[in-house]
Amino acid sequence: TDVPGFPGAIPALVNDLDLEVEGPDGTIYRGNQFEAGESGPDAPSSDSLNNVEGVHLQSPLPGEYKVRVRARNVVSDARKDTPAIDQDFALVISADIPLPGVGIVFFDRRAYRAPDLMKLRLIDFDLAGQASVSVQLRSSTEPGGETINLLASGPFGVFTGTVSTATGAAVPDGKLQVANGNWIEIRYLDVSAGIYRTNSAVADLSPPILNAINSTTRFGKTAVSWTANEPVTAIVYYGTSPSLINLSVTNRVLTSTPQGILQNLVPGLTYYYYVVSSDEAGNVTTNNNFGTLYSFVAQPAATVLLVNAYELAYPPPDPFDPDPDPNPSSDIPLSAYTNALNQIGVSYDVWNVETEDMPTFNDLVPFRVVIWRLNDDFNATGDRSTLTTPVQSAITNFLAQGGSFFLSSMEILSRLGNVPFTKNALQVGSFATNPEPFLPCDDCDEDRGVAAIEGAEGDLITQGILTTLDYSAYPFVDLSDLGLDIIAGPDLGDTFVPTVDGVPILFEVAGNVAGVRYPRTGQDGGRLVFMSFPLDAIPATGSSPNNRAEVLRRVLQFLVPGLSGVGTISLDSPKYSVPNQITVEVGDLDLAGLGQTAVSFRSTLEPAGQTLILQETPRRGLFRGYITLISPTNSPVDGALRAQEGDLVWVDYFDASGGSTVRAEALVDTTPPVISNIEVLAQFQEATFTWETSEFTDATVQFGESDFLNRTAYDLEFGDLHEARAVGLIPDKLYYYRLVSRDIAGNVTTVPSDGSLLTFRTLKATTPPWYDDLESTSASTNWSTLNGELTESTWELGVPANSLASAAYSPVNAWGTNLRGDYISGGDTTLLSPVIQLVGGTQARLRFWHNYNFIPVGEIDLIEVGDLYITTNNGGSQILLAEFGEASAGWELQEIDLTPYLGQTVRFSWVYAMSSFEFGEHPGWLIDDISVVISGLSVSNNLAQASFTLFGPGTNYMGRGLSFNATNPPPGEYRIQYNPVEYYQAPVNQTNTFSDTNSILFLGNYTFVDGNNNGIADAWEQAFFGGVAPGPLPGADEDGDGMSDFAEFMAGTNPTNQLSTLSLSATLGSGGFVQFDWPSGSGRDYRVLGSSNLVNWTPSSSWITATSQNSQVILPPNNGPARFFKLEVRP
Repeated sequence: TDVPGFPGAIPALVNDLDLEVEGPDGTIYRGNQFEAGESGPDAPSSDSLNNVEGVHLQSPLPGEYKVRVRARNVVSDARKDTPAIDQDFALVISADIPLPGVGIVFFDRRAYRAPDLMKLRLIDFDLAGQASVSVQLRSSTEPGGETINLLASGPFGVFTGTVSTATGAAVPDGKLQVANGNWIEIRYLDVSAGIYRTNSAVADLSPPILNAINSTTRFGKTAVSWTANEPVTAIVYYGTSPSLINLSVTNRVLTSTPQGILQNLVPGLTYYYYVVSSDEAGNVTTNNNFGTLYSFVAQPAATVLLVNAYELAYPPPDPFDPDPDPNPSSDIPLSAYTNALNQIGVSYDVWNVETEDMPTFNDLVPFRVVIWRLNDDFNATGDRSTLTTPVQSAITNFLAQGGSFFLSSMEILSRLGNVPFTKNALQVGSFATNPEPFLPCDDCDEDRGVAAIEGAEGDLITQGILTTLDYSAYPFVDLSDLGLDIIAGPDLGDTFVPTVDGVPILFEVAGNVAGVRYPRTGQDGGRLVFMSFPLDAIPATGSSPNNRAEVLRRVLQFLVPGLSGVGTISLDSPKYSVPNQITVEVGDLDLAGLGQTAVSFRSTLEPAGQTLILQETPRRGLFRGYITLISPTNSPVDGALRAQEGDLVWVDYFDASGGSTVRAEALVDTTPPVISNIEVLAQFQEATFTWETSEFTDATVQFGESDFLNRTAYDLEFGDLHEARAVGLIPDKLYYYRLVSRDIAGNVTTVPSDGSLLTFRTLKATTPPWYDDLESTSASTNWSTLNGELTESTWELGVPANSLASAAYSPVNAWGTNLRGDYISGGDTTLLSPVIQLVGGTQARLRFWHNYNFIPVGEIDLIEVGDLYITTNNGGSQILLAEFGEASAGWELQEIDLTPYLGQTVRFSWVYAMSSFEFGEHPGWLIDDISVVISGLSVSNNLAQASFTLFGPGTNYMGRGLSFNATNPPPGEYRIQYNPVEYYQAPVNQTNTFSDTNSILFLGNYTFVDGNNNGIADAWEQAFFGGVAPGPLPGADEDGDGMSDFAEFMAGTNPTNQLSTLSLSATLGSGGFVQFDWPSGSGRDYRVLGSSNLVNWTPSSSWITATSQNSQVILPPNNGPARFFKLEVRP
């Protein structure tokens, strides 16, 4: 029942509830924190992404569990009929839970020592209110047992008590005598059932025996392991000196092969340790090597962790199969990655998920780089074919800690779906999915195909890369057997639009992005390279840089600057304008920890150049510095380099360990781009802007409902053909806009350039009530149809003449998919309604009559179905409203609630699909008499200060202000009572009847006595002046403050106090934001107006109802001409 977040909000908030389960032993299990399919104990974090959470325990301890649902974040309420903002939820518990009336009794653990303390617990709701209950406790040594009295723990039938264990002969002393290996039993007579309820434990008086203590280093961590003769816990105490054992690690899992994982060790240091284990009964054994301790030398982690999650989609083909699959899944060997890593010469560990399970955050931490290998075969399924939620969390945290991550996959974006990880970690800003997988889609990123890749100009990873990719190891889909001329794959590579901070580094043949790196030069934090095609598709051999090993080497040099002591250098742009600041970075792990290094900067104009000192960043071995470009008219100065249009700027770094100099270059470009061929295609709620530029630039549209342009639309991809979309517009509205393009060097062009603005108007939509009986000669004008390429039927408007009906519901016309009853074998056709703006009420309904028959005609009919969808945002999103199958009983009325879509501009689509291997009469679907009706219960007043109570059947509403709309009011009689407003006379009470088919409006008009006809309430004049003016006195200003008495009456200020006026103050904040403040009168409405010429004024803010004596509004930065502002108030 979560309230969905509004996609346009930043952030798009969604209610967040977290599931938490506490076990009998105090262990905490949190929702969706799974390890190998089972909830992990004491997980450090909760699931903040999903609105369905689960805890699963395969072998739960017997006893009482506490279940908590924590409201982590509740920002909205789905149920408006409850007074507070809260969140309803459903909770399901499935376990071996005692039925009502069934008593249970249990111990606090399954084994005990002697002496020891057993905690006993009994639950029997039949005994609620009883003070105590007796149970019998016995053992092998004391079979006669002890009778124990358990005391009530609250009034609900829960009883508790404790009993000590002891050794020796059986004695009735209130203690239970036990010997090693004894069974222990507790018995309780459940009177209501007439049977004994029992539970058992064992006596264990022997400490565990620990052997084979050993230490091994693996995956950058040291594992201390040993064996035990029974299941035990594990504690390793360790330190860097035999006299300083100050660290420890604990593993509470009971096992006969315990181990402790030691992390964050300093390579090269000797560590000393001893181990301690405890069995379930609590017997403890310490093994410290007879007092001399054990020791090991900590080893460094490899540079790269290669996580091999690859899993063959299908078993290998059988060579003896008489009918083999012509397109089997191939087994791509791990060597596709390891051969390249070996050629590079970098150290790496391979984590095989098949044997090691999925790595966690702690497993990733020791490594500088994590590479994740998946199977991009579209047949691959399961957790290993994607990145599960825990894995996403581990990678996200790894990046946040400064780690580096590389992923190359053409299926991962499809498998992940729209999750925050794709944007926050993979730096994918948007990814247009393909609604029809395997079918061509020109506007989709998904499965677009990446036949070849080309590197970005000047990029430190991909400069000079241009190669064809090889997908021969991947399967394809051949649909010719189904009569479709479609072969999809094996190239199902994706494209995408990077985030603002992501740097596009690879492009497919049409110029769409297929690779991104993060961050930009000059920024700190974790590092990422993501490619939307498989790494193994890059040729293993070929000239540099067009081979797999060279591409991977460059990727690793970016992810670990200065890898293997090889110096790297980079600039933050391939081009610069003048003046400008250049950021340079040098990576050299040989200098890690030294704090600084030096480079030489030069330009064509100043070939002698300057030496620049770079400072070490938080990433060890990465150094950064800045130098300013200035124009040739400036005098030479330290820290600045003179350059002019067309110059080359370069920076050199001498890598001492390699004995060579590495260089980075950039061009100087001071020419602004030229914008041309501007076009605007305005729809109902969106507009598409296209234009061309004389060079590669980004694209921004600044727009608004007035000349104060408070909204923007972006196309952040650099190119010379641009398209940007403005969404969330209002139909039939005039908008103002300008275009801004910035080239790679930073030169900016704005159109118009003289401070004026361009305009466009959105389309006007039909508004309810809307009814179409399809009998008008132009009935089909605003309707449209879409047909699949191979469809044999189509929606037509006309007279039905098939086995469904011989007449329309209201003759003569109806829409039908097969009006004449033709014999067909396939249909794929969609009927689209006119565009309708759902405004004017608080409830909306779609009604239509339809007649359909989707029952199979022959034995080999595959499918026949009809779906009704609603599309919003000009088709940007499509939502299923209803699905129809089988057949109707003739003409039937269908009603659909559209209330959730109020305020939006929508279209309805009736989608018919049918497929069969033989021809037959499929009469399909008939539609007639379509209508959209808006109903509502509204209140309108003439004062912002007005308030009222609306009394209705089973519910009351309290409202205030100029207007009010009741949400989902039940039908029946309503009575409104208006509350008094000072100096005014309230409207009389009114009564009206509401139904779900009509709209009613309570119109209230507050009045006042005005005997002198000056537009001011006589009661107000009496209160402030002690009497009423003799007659109308236009412009009268009693206190001489510049506001007339009439203006002060409207604004709610004091007409006898010169300091009490309607005033507005402004403060310029950081980033160009402006804060406006003013003294206000509670209950009045205020808004800020803006103008660029003091003549034409337009709203800069919405109306704000004052709730205190001071109000404010903050407006975003204004990038246009200077503006003036004033304050407007309504009483």
